[in-house]
Amino acid sequence: MASFPTSIRSARNPRLKQLSRLQTRRARKASGRTLVYGRREIARAAEAAIPMHELWVAEEAWNHFDASWLKQLCESGTHVFTVPESLLQPLTYGDRQDGCVAVVSMPETKLHELVLPENPCVAIVERVEKPGNLGAIFRSADGAGIAAIILVDPVTDVSNPNVIRASMGTVFTVPHCITTREEVAAWVRQLGLQLVATRVDATDLYYEVDLTRPTAVVLGSEAAGLDDQWRSLGERSVRLPMFGIADSLNVSATAAVIFYEVLRQRSVKERQESRGS
Repeated sequence: MASFPTSIRSARNPRLKQLSRLQTRRARKASGRTLVYGRREIARAAEAAIPMHELWVAEEAWNHFDASWLKQLCESGTHVFTVPESLLQPLTYGDRQDGCVAVVSMPETKLHELVLPENPCVAIVERVEKPGNLGAIFRSADGAGIAAIILVDPVTDVSNPNVIRASMGTVFTVPHCITTREEVAAWVRQLGLQLVATRVDATDLYYEVDLTRPTAVVLGSEAAGLDDQWRSLGERSVRLPMFGIADSLNVSATAAVIFYEVLRQRSVKERQESRGS
């Protein structure tokens, strides 16, 4: 059992320096670990049984945590540290200062390992760049019941602490994997999913397409949109109606609109079928 807790009070402490390095993608990739900011996100990681190696708590916030839960973490092998808030603050994200940071291992799932429900709707997200957008896509997918997210050649890593925080911890519960366009194209054909791709030059509006069928919604990067190779895969292109001077919404906003249209159409169909039975 690790000591409970270990107090660290120097900014030169090597464990604290190691913690700070996990803010870089290189260190995350080399170690297979990442940072989780915030009590809510840390709790969701724990609920999802994500391996938690360290928990760092600001001394000023220690009494806000359940002592029995902290001790249970320690007994399970998690190293619990306390530090002055001034040492932890540079590692926290955004305006919410919860006084805690965890170090976890992010699970990796292969495309063929995804377990999908009957009549699934999945999201294929290609080369999205901004961590906040990727996290928001996870959050919307969780809310609308999207079965999985497939990340194609991602520019930002899903283990980025800002992705985790923007997702409100839903990266731990929404099934996802990283793959290439070629691999996911073969997988989509094998499962018989219709490809619904969002493009600003599409003719059809998003609500004119039958999304009650097994579907893969394809979303492109903020800057370049979708690669034209998706067209050769038999995609159905759709767009959102835009009445102002902008030609499109932010990719995460577009994802939310499409995901909830999937939920709406399927809920309507389910109600109609239940009344007819």
